[in-house]
Amino acid sequence: MLVVVALGVGVSPAYAHAFLLRSDPPYDAALSVSPAVITLEFSEPVRVERAAVAVLDEGGRRVDLADARNGRTGSSVVVGLRPRLPGGTYIVSWHVVSADTHPVGGSLQFGVGRAPDAPATSTDAGATPLLDYVTGLAHTAQTVGLAALVGGGFFLVVLWPAALRRRAPRGLLWTGWWLVLSASVVLLLTQGARASGDGFAALLRWDSLASTMGYAYGGLTVLRLVLLLAGAVALRHLPRRWAAVAGGLAALGIVATEAALGHAGYGDDSPFAVLSLTAHISAMALWVGGLAVLVLLALAPPAEPYGILRRWSAVALALVGVLVVSGIYQAWREVGSLAALTGTRYGVLLLVKLVLFAGALSAAAVVRRLTLRRVQNASRPLVRRVVAVELALNLAVLAVTSTLVMSPPAVSVYGPPFETTVQAGPVRARLVVTPTLPGPQSVAFSFSGDQRVTEVSGQLSLPEERLGPIDVTFRPDGAGRFASGGLSVPRPGLWHLRLAVRLTESATYVLTVPYRTH
Repeated sequence: MLVVVALGVGVSPAYAHAFLLRSDPPYDAALSVSPAVITLEFSEPVRVERAAVAVLDEGGRRVDLADARNGRTGSSVVVGLRPRLPGGTYIVSWHVVSADTHPVGGSLQFGVGRAPDAPATSTDAGATPLLDYVTGLAHTAQTVGLAALVGGGFFLVVLWPAALRRRAPRGLLWTGWWLVLSASVVLLLTQGARASGDGFAALLRWDSLASTMGYAYGGLTVLRLVLLLAGAVALRHLPRRWAAVAGGLAALGIVATEAALGHAGYGDDSPFAVLSLTAHISAMALWVGGLAVLVLLALAPPAEPYGILRRWSAVALALVGVLVVSGIYQAWREVGSLAALTGTRYGVLLLVKLVLFAGALSAAAVVRRLTLRRVQNASRPLVRRVVAVELALNLAVLAVTSTLVMSPPAVSVYGPPFETTVQAGPVRARLVVTPTLPGPQSVAFSFSGDQRVTEVSGQLSLPEERLGPIDVTFRPDGAGRFASGGLSVPRPGLWHLRLAVRLTESATYVLTVPYRTH
């Protein structure tokens, strides 16, 4: 409920995942002569490799010079073309890395000498859902490993230090350590393969790995590996007290590297967002790891002293408070509105996560009530079963969270179609704008009535920021229909579309339609 109330505030301060704002030539353009270069303008700074933008002819042959680079700004990308391209349809396929370190890609088409036809060949053959699936599994394994290592380590060192003399608790910690280590290596390798668009073919290629090492993702992932190794050395060779301090600092650094490699790492408030996400991940790891120790060790026969469960109950209550406060902030930042919460895949996944989290809280409340009543040893099997349910629900939360990490935030993809009916003299028309996001948009008209419309033209402006006018070109799209081509809206706001509708008897009607770009 607190999250839903917070989302009602409205606007998110940052966007994550780069998206294409405009291109030259525009999408679906019909050019009379061959262009010398292709220019792509993105919503945020992007990193691009020389071969990451491919321009293909109708036979699937590359006609670019493989010299993709940033243009005048970090948010623009330029690639050269071979001179005097013959007439036909050309496909531009691009793969870049967003400022938040997530690989993104897309494609557009243009025609030389005529309007472009439908693409004759796949432009994204290197991208494979299997590679994304492997990356998702690695994210999940890393999150579970963090819970076992960080949460299990905290429980054992602070609440139950006597158990460290046993083999099973140490085995849990080393299992978490190996999960984080191996998952980090897999993520380091798959990042370059996904960014290049070459799929598994680039997985073990040196240039792909070198590219990843050239920006924040590679550096922070390597730092995580170094901290893992340093923590292991400290735990093996330092006295117990110093080993606990060194291990705690290493664990905090490992969690911080994970928080910085994602949506929180970009935006004007990114330092605070990274701090908040570090607290959120830490609290979740401590909670889930502690539950794992309870189920597998402390509540398993033979039963451990009852005081361990009471101490854990107090710690878990504090962790839930941290999760709720930091979760509200992260949801406000990455969802932005109640409509986006139900109207995007990210928002729906977040709702699923909240339902699972509520179930885990309910199980935790039952455990706390039993604990406060001083459960006797005969009732410990009941407590263990309830804690096991709580752990299972939290593991499901971690799985959903791993999917959220790889998904674009709702605030950057929410753009429901805008539909309205307008009257141009004797003619009535249905106007549809899709999507209502910054970047490429399409405006379509469907006219009804006895009068025939011969021409539609328009201009787009944002009065509150004195932007525009931007010319909007319309062309016939079937009987009684007109559609825009090459329209690109640079930023969110309440835009005004001024339309001039010409009828057969040379009468022209002018009207203005406001609509919001999210």
